[in-house]
Amino acid sequence: MDDWQRASALLDRFETAGIALPAEADKLVAEVFRACGMPVTNTGFVESDSGADLFIEGAIDGVSQRIAVEVVYRASKAGRASVEQLLSMRAHPMVNRAIIVSRSGFTEEAKHFALTRGVGAIDLISPADLRNWLAKHRPHFTPDMPVELLLRTAMRAVARRIAIEPGELEKLDWLELEKVLREVFEGIGFEATRTRPAKDGGFDLELTTTTDGMKATYLVEVKHWSEDKPGPKHLDKLIHVTASREASAGLLLSTSGFTKTLYEGLTEVKAPVRIGDGSKIVSLCKTYYRIQSALWIEDRHLQDVLFEGTSGPPEPRLNA
Repeated sequence: MDDWQRASALLDRFETAGIALPAEADKLVAEVFRACGMPVTNTGFVESDSGADLFIEGAIDGVSQRIAVEVVYRASKAGRASVEQLLSMRAHPMVNRAIIVSRSGFTEEAKHFALTRGVGAIDLISPADLRNWLAKHRPHFTPDMPVELLLRTAMRAVARRIAIEPGELEKLDWLELEKVLREVFEGIGFEATRTRPAKDGGFDLELTTTTDGMKATYLVEVKHWSEDKPGPKHLDKLIHVTASREASAGLLLSTSGFTKTLYEGLTEVKAPVRIGDGSKIVSLCKTYYRIQSALWIEDRHLQDVLFEGTSGPPEPRLNA
């Protein structure tokens, strides 16, 4: 916790121009990356705008990479010239990726030019981005944590464990799995709310997200049975509650799979509902693990992440 707190304080100084020299800014950024568990190779921290100021080693999307980092501390925004300069570092065979950290942000021209280089070529990072990354690496347990926070932190650790060892999923009880999935969905980017166990309204989790000012709601029902499998009545119940609450869609998850008769008797699908088995739950945990572990990953629409690898009721047949 001491390392994390020190890095957070250093980032405050960087963001508010509380340091005097560019070389000091380079050292500060290096300390932030170290606090996140990223090995840092110093390059002298020279007071110059040429070349990289430091290198970090880290896993991005599961692949170990060496990243050249340039720190721009001036009051004006970093422009296209800074991007072009650091991009030249990627020609070196030992450099996989490049990052510019700019205290004052970037010009629109610089951001547009970086985007044209392709995803993963160069990342433009503001102090707010560094703060988000540092927040992901806050130490998990401290003696003064409230009990609720301790429990939620433990569920996040379980989610990461399932991502690495999927067989651990079967060791959870149904209530624990719901709690783990709440942390997974929130870590992916949703706002997640659990229903009270004694008030089963046909779903266990309510997920919400806002994109371009439009709010979307998804209802998730979780079945974690050792022998039985959900059938038509369970799917029908979720379809009806999804429609009655005017949710965007529903998702029925079952670690034991589904009966062969799941779709029998469905005369009308009033709301879009998808189904996913235990492999989908593991996939969600892996996505959570990747987001929490990697530096930056390509943005994806949350609905695509939610429903990837799921299936739905067959399309109704048209009369000949």
